[in-house]
Amino acid sequence: MVYLISTTSVAAVWWLSVGLVGAGEAELSITVIDPSGHMIGFDLEPTPEGQRVTYIPECPGTYKVNATYCGITVPGNYNITT
Repeated sequence: MVYLISTTSVAAVWWLSVGLVGAGEAELSITVIDPSGHMIGFDLEPTPEGQRVTYIPECPGTYKVNATYCGITVPGNYNITT
């Protein structure tokens, strides 16, 4: 099962875990869009459950997270508000 778990607060490190346990091997694709509509960079690191995405938001607002695994949209919370 592939799923998203996220947490955030103003001016803190934002993170999102992508759970991949039992999902098999496939391509994971993630994009993060800032409140002004621009794609932003982030760090990606492996975890025992899958992958962790981290970013420090530069401005308040809603960030859109797009995630696919093997070309299929990953279910979860896609709008992160700081």
